Amino acid sequence: VEEAIRFVQGRARLREASKNNPIAKLAESLSHTLIVARAGAGKTSFMQAIIAHSCTYFPDCAWKIITPKNDNYFGWPAIKGQRVVTYLNTLNVATDTDWVGVLHGEVSKVYTVLIKRNKTDNEAILRGEKPQQWPPVFLFIDEYSTLYPQIKKLPKIKDIEEVDGKRKVVTRDDKRGEQIISSLEWIAHLGQSLGVYLIICGQSSNCKEIGFSAPSCRYFNYVALGKGSTHDGMLIGYDCITSSWLSLIHISEPTRPY
Repeated sequence: VEEAIRFVQGRARLREASKNNPIAKLAESLSHTLIVARAGAGKTSFMQAIIAHSCTYFPDCAWKIITPKNDNYFGWPAIKGQRVVTYLNTLNVATDTDWVGVLHGEVSKVYTVLIKRNKTDNEAILRGEKPQQWPPVFLFIDEYSTLYPQIKKLPKIKDIEEVDGKRKVVTRDDKRGEQIISSLEWIAHLGQSLGVYLIICGQSSNCKEIGFSAPSCRYFNYVALGKGSTHDGMLIGYDCITSSWLSLIHISEPTRPY
């Protein structure tokens, strides 16, 4: 009981301290989030700050970070024993699609959590019980606006098949891209009710450019991000615009908010 009281008191102190901190508020909101900014504006640093706040607010949370930029999380320790960062080697995208398999595998793991939680809750409802209060799971994909066009148009796969006792080379479509896109759509639609949250980071807020349908936009918070600096170039902080994705798209498209 004493430990529970201390936890509640600690959360209250955190809320009081973060009243004017947009990063802390975003971390505590438990929502899908789209973070948009030009290159070098601080998207990854902003995300690292959200991760730090989220792990403070929700000590039982789980994180999975997928990034094609191999230096942003160098030296990061595992969070609560989890290997949280997965790097994608996208340097030779024209000839090498191994990174697509890695992305597909990591997204599938989170999607599987979503499906299992949904099944458990549905079974509980059928028994007349309340659904569970699930601990948060966060899936962060960095530079998704760069990754999406590549997974959307994957080259065909060459295979060897045996037909009538003869081996021949056949080509087939690579379905992994479609499966990644579909899994992320389902996470967007069902995730908030099941404690699975998607954080997409990139340079585009256009739904079509990053593979989300218009209805999916309704489930996302939106952050347009930049950096402020003094006359001598010293960084003085983040300049953030936060709202729902849908309302800002109506205002800003096709002009970008940055």
